[in-house]
Amino acid sequence: MTEGTEKTQTQEATSVAGKIKEKIARRKRLVMRELELKRLKRIRKKTRPAYTYCKNCGTELKGMYCHKCGQYALDVEQPFWKYIKQYFENVYQFDSKVWSTLWLLFRRPGFLTNEFNAGKIASYVHPLRLLMFITVLFFLFVFLKIGNAVDSIEDKDIETFAEKLSGSTSEEFATLNEYVDWYAYADSADGKGEAARIAVVADSSDFAQYPKLFEILECTPAADPENAGQDTLVVRINIPEDLLAENGYATDKVWNGLPLYEPARDSSSGWEMGYLIDEFLGYASKWIPIMVLLLSPVMAFVSRVLYRKSRLSYMGNFVYVLHLFSFFFIVTAVYILLATYLPLQMKIWTWALAIYTLFYTTVSAHRVYAGTGWIKDTVKSLLMWISFIIIIAVALIILTILIAARLES
Repeated sequence: MTEGTEKTQTQEATSVAGKIKEKIARRKRLVMRELELKRLKRIRKKTRPAYTYCKNCGTELKGMYCHKCGQYALDVEQPFWKYIKQYFENVYQFDSKVWSTLWLLFRRPGFLTNEFNAGKIASYVHPLRLLMFITVLFFLFVFLKIGNAVDSIEDKDIETFAEKLSGSTSEEFATLNEYVDWYAYADSADGKGEAARIAVVADSSDFAQYPKLFEILECTPAADPENAGQDTLVVRINIPEDLLAENGYATDKVWNGLPLYEPARDSSSGWEMGYLIDEFLGYASKWIPIMVLLLSPVMAFVSRVLYRKSRLSYMGNFVYVLHLFSFFFIVTAVYILLATYLPLQMKIWTWALAIYTLFYTTVSAHRVYAGTGWIKDTVKSLLMWISFIIIIAVALIILTILIAARLES
């Protein structure tokens, strides 16, 4: 009786497992059938010219291109929006299949790699072209954000003392005003000594707002119109000069016998550093996308080593890495947007990015390198991203050294 019960339970378990496998297989057949239907629709759409004979050489058309002269069967009566659409298709080699490619990239990890390695190339965007397009957009987006952040920091750091005064609270300004009469006359024997005279490089209109603090005696406008706000002023200053030094002004020059105060330019907030940062960002935005493309073959070699028992060729691994990088840059861009506009949940977005990236890589590896267990795929995916971080860090250090050497020269 016991043996019969165990046998029945075993049969039921086998039956349940068989049903699950059958359901997965049926789902896979439906997906493949749907993809094939979309492929056929796309082919039919692109093989129906607006006329039957080539308007260039008169040859009968068998498709959208003349097999004799190669001219495209363009419908000159088509609406304007189709011309715009064809421009992007011809220049960037993208058409409606870019959306299905991106959808499948996220919806079915590893599927595009298997399709491309199976020879189904025309139905999707080429993986190398896809990565190039995504990396250019990604780093353009990243460096624009970095540039804006640097500009805002510089604008905040190099604001003049007068601008800081205009942003002071009434209490702060009242406290500063207490210096005026005390500083102007306290050191004089008769109590009526003259306040110190200095020269200041600043915007005259800023200092003119505070006649009790800065009495402008002379003004030499900036010679170059591009350097607006760099007037040379001779002022009678009714506050301690130390306050200027504490607020971003330095004096190591003399102008007409007076100590010359000007915005400190040797600090990290000076214009020289701002210029160097702009130059560095310019070089980096140009070379980092190229560096990523050059590192793709290296990461393909890493993948080949990790899955050395797989029958997949090196080029198959290369395609896998291209799709993986495309996925990574898209989710990283989303992560940056979330961190920018929802900074309070920064830890949540960071963990979500790490977990989802590992999950995606594991699933895609399980499909591309069939026969490897889930645990092994997870460990190898983790090792692959650790390798990527190390390689990209070394490459960035080398690139930084090269850019720095170029800037010095």
